[in-house]
Amino acid sequence: MGNVAHVVQSGSVEICKIEDGDKKILGVIGRGGTFGEMALIDSEPRMASATAISLVIPHQVFQDKLASADSFIIAL
Repeated sequence: MGNVAHVVQSGSVEICKIEDGDKKILGVIGRGGTFGEMALIDSEPRMASATAISLVIPHQVFQDKLASADSFIIAL
């Protein structure tokens, strides 16, 4: 059951479902697009899967996160 909707901030997300054992791509959602809202509207189980197919992490954001990370996590 879905209890949240999603907004793509960067990159893109592929929406797909499996039909008769085959993956069927329903669409690709880009920056600013939303998905998952139907489960909020109709209170039904999710009807498709979402997979990040591209994710952009700017260099400075990565460096900032790394600088503030726990030393154990950095060692991993």
